[in-house]
Amino acid sequence: DIASKVNAVAVQSFPSIDPAGSKDCYLFRATAATTDADTVAKVATLKSDARVFSASHNKLYYKDGFKQGSGTATYTPNDPRFNEQWDKQVMHTPAAWTLSKGSANVAVCVIDTGVDIDHPEFQGRLLAGFDVTGTTVTNDPRPTTGNDHGTHVAGIIMANGDNGTGIAGVSFQNSKLVAIKTGTDSGGFTTAALVAAFTQVQLVQKANPGYRYVINASLGSNVPTGYDFSADPWALSILSTVKLDIVCCFAAGNDGASGNAEHFPADMAPVDPRILCIASCGPNLEHSFFSSFHSYTTVTGPG
Repeated sequence: DIASKVNAVAVQSFPSIDPAGSKDCYLFRATAATTDADTVAKVATLKSDARVFSASHNKLYYKDGFKQGSGTATYTPNDPRFNEQWDKQVMHTPAAWTLSKGSANVAVCVIDTGVDIDHPEFQGRLLAGFDVTGTTVTNDPRPTTGNDHGTHVAGIIMANGDNGTGIAGVSFQNSKLVAIKTGTDSGGFTTAALVAAFTQVQLVQKANPGYRYVINASLGSNVPTGYDFSADPWALSILSTVKLDIVCCFAAGNDGASGNAEHFPADMAPVDPRILCIASCGPNLEHSFFSSFHSYTTVTGPG
C-alpha cells in the first residue's frame, strides 16, 4: 500500500483526473504529527516509487490580490493587547482582515461553561443565549462561579476589535455570538446537556434562519479506538445538526503526550465534512506537545 509506505492514509480520491483518464489522484494525510521537513521527506519517498507518477504537498493558493509573505497588506486593530496575540500572527489574521473583519450573516454558537455576556468585548454582538445545564432551558448563559473557559473561547473567536481595549477576536466585527452554557461550573458536561445544546442550536436556526450558524465545542472525551458512536445520543444530535448545514468544530483532545487516545466527538470528522477536528500548534507552527493527533484531524490552529 503506497500510503502506508509514508505512514499516511488516503482520505480523498479523484479518479481519472488526466485527459487520458488513466491516472487517479489521492490526498494522503499523515497518521502522526508531521513537521515541514517530514512532509518534504514523505514527498520524496513517494516520488521514488515507480508506481507514482507525481507527488507534492497539498499546496495553498490565495485569492487574487492576497498572498502570504513580505509586502502583504495587513490591518492592525487598536486594541492595546493585540501585540501579545501571537496566535493572530501564526494565522496571518492581519492579512485576512484586509478582506474581512467578520460577517454580519454569521452566528457562532459557543457551547461551553457559559460566557460573561456583560463583558465589554461582546457588546453589540450578542444574540439570545441559553443555559441548558438543568432540566429546563433558561436564557442566562453566564457562568455562576467564575469559570472563564467559555468566556475565554468566545473572546478568541470574536472579542470586539478596534475598541481601544483588551484584545481582538478573529472575527472582531459584525458576526454574532450565541452563548450556550452547557457545562457545570466545575467543567463537566452531561450527555443530556449536550443533546439539549445542539437541539437548541437547531431551534435557533429555525427561528432565525437569516444567519449561517457555526458551533464551537472545545470539549469531548477519550474513547476506545474504534468507538461505535452510532447509538450515542450526542452523536445522533450532531449528525442531525450538520444535516442543517451547521458546521461543528470540536477539540482534538489534550492527550497527545499521554497516550493520544481517540477523542469523541472529534473522531466523527470522517463522517461528514461539516464536522471538524481541531488540533493545536505553537508559535513556530510546531505541534503542541499536549495536543492529540490522529488521521481524522481536520486542521491545526494556534493553541
